[in-house]
Amino acid sequence: MVVSRRTVLATLGAGILLPIRTAEAQSFPNRPIRIIVPFPAGGPTDILSRVIAQKMSEDWGQPVVIENRPGADTAIGAVQVAKAPPDGYTSLLTVRAEGGPKTIPELIARAKASGKMNYGAGIITTRLAGYMFNRAAGISVQLIPYKGSAEVVQGLLTGAVDYIIDGTASSLPLIKSGKFRPLAKLNSRPLPALPDVPPLSEAAGMPELDDMSSWIALVAPAGTPRAIVDRLQAKVAAIYADRATHDRLIAAGINPVSSTPEEFDAFFRKEAVRWTTAFKASGIKLD
Repeated sequence: MVVSRRTVLATLGAGILLPIRTAEAQSFPNRPIRIIVPFPAGGPTDILSRVIAQKMSEDWGQPVVIENRPGADTAIGAVQVAKAPPDGYTSLLTVRAEGGPKTIPELIARAKASGKMNYGAGIITTRLAGYMFNRAAGISVQLIPYKGSAEVVQGLLTGAVDYIIDGTASSLPLIKSGKFRPLAKLNSRPLPALPDVPPLSEAAGMPELDDMSSWIALVAPAGTPRAIVDRLQAKVAAIYADRATHDRLIAAGINPVSSTPEEFDAFFRKEAVRWTTAFKASGIKLD
């Protein structure tokens, strides 16, 4: 099952911010910037990060380097960023068409009839979204965990799994070529790349499944001066406002939406409560 990936790009310095160093903020950036992607190359987060990095480098005249640090369900990359100096220079960022079900009700019916289906997912959010869908539908489906979108897509392509829950970007070429069939998206927002795909809550007739999509955020280490946080956030918002970049991301199945640090902080805290509850109930283990 191919689902959409909601993107909320913001920069947030967690914890108490240090006093603004005016001269430092005004000269930022004056050396290379690193963006740590805690997933393998080729997934939606990697794709988005490279688009952002290219535009930042062009506009600021400084190299913006993407470093893929997958492992431990993003913990390796997150720890690397958390330990970095708080100076703004390090940040973190379907079913097969052939023989597969054509609708969500058909998928549910097959799962109930066979009792032996499985699904693939590459990050904890999509794994939990699968758990919540399976629980609401009253079906028992085995999770096959993968390390990232590239592996998830390959699992469906080879028939190792019956359906997947993943971001749109990695699967879109296979959807366009007719190899994959998207059954639902995990929210009710428009998905221009796949305008006819219904929300899962609607397709399954389960309102409680509304808006379970993943999001991508750019965060900085605790203590990063607010002036630098604001400069990074403004740059991301400007990149999203660029029509060519916006259209490129939309075509890849990524919805570019920016927010302020305060908006993202509130959103993140709400999401943390929601997914922590689901995680405890699911019994799913982190890699």
